[in-house]
Amino acid sequence: AEPRRLTGGPREVWSRPTKTPAAPIIPPPHHHCNGLLASRQRRPQISLSPPCAAVVERSKKMAASNLEGVLLGMGNPLLDISAVVDEAFLAKYDVKPNNAILAEDKHLPMYDELSSKENVEYIAGGATQNSIRVAQWMLQTPGATSYMGCIGKDKYGEEMKSAAKAAGVTAHYYEDEAAPTGTCAVCVVGGERSLIANLSAANCYKSEHLKKPENWALVEKAKYIYIAGFFLTVSPESIQLVAEHAAANNKVKVRNKKLPCEVVVASVCN
Repeated sequence: AEPRRLTGGPREVWSRPTKTPAAPIIPPPHHHCNGLLASRQRRPQISLSPPCAAVVERSKKMAASNLEGVLLGMGNPLLDISAVVDEAFLAKYDVKPNNAILAEDKHLPMYDELSSKENVEYIAGGATQNSIRVAQWMLQTPGATSYMGCIGKDKYGEEMKSAAKAAGVTAHYYEDEAAPTGTCAVCVVGGERSLIANLSAANCYKSEHLKKPENWALVEKAKYIYIAGFFLTVSPESIQLVAEHAAANNKVKVRNKKLPCEVVVASVCN
């Protein structure tokens, strides 16, 4: 419509005609919206109350039972002996900052000296055991992971067992009568760390330990088995036994020199 001119006042005023509001769009009788609107009108609103404590607890138990022993690791356990030291300590044992080496005879007294420090920490370490510990923490289910390897019958072996238990890992160690527990000195200086590993008993695992019923039960219970490449030089027979079992029972066996623990956990959760 064209605007019209209003006259009769002190000045001319132009106005536009008011728009007629559009009619509401009504769906045809058989349109799916009609049925939806009608059903919403017919159905009363239902308020869902939160599940009772018994239901929540039962759900947690079911989840825990499904994850119990789901992940098994086998490898070279090393007790990490970690402490803050100074550069004089490194120089004393001919250790370079931010380095990782295997221990020589000159390094052996280092472990007891580190243990005597007030700020010392004991950690159940070794590549595979580290991955299993972190997986246990990520899964947040007691007993979800288990681990096997060789330690010695000494004070460091006892520290290893305590550290693994504190991390929630079910550890079945083979305890060698002669070799001392494998250790790794972690010397922290100014935010950097130097690692000196003494494998010792970690190199002594025997397949006879794996074949014992209480230990083989961990293999049978596990759905995922993680063995780092380092273990190939220790007990290839044990690896062969586990690999054959995994193949026969359609289980996932992961073997890698270095695999992020989040990859292992992602496999378990899926």
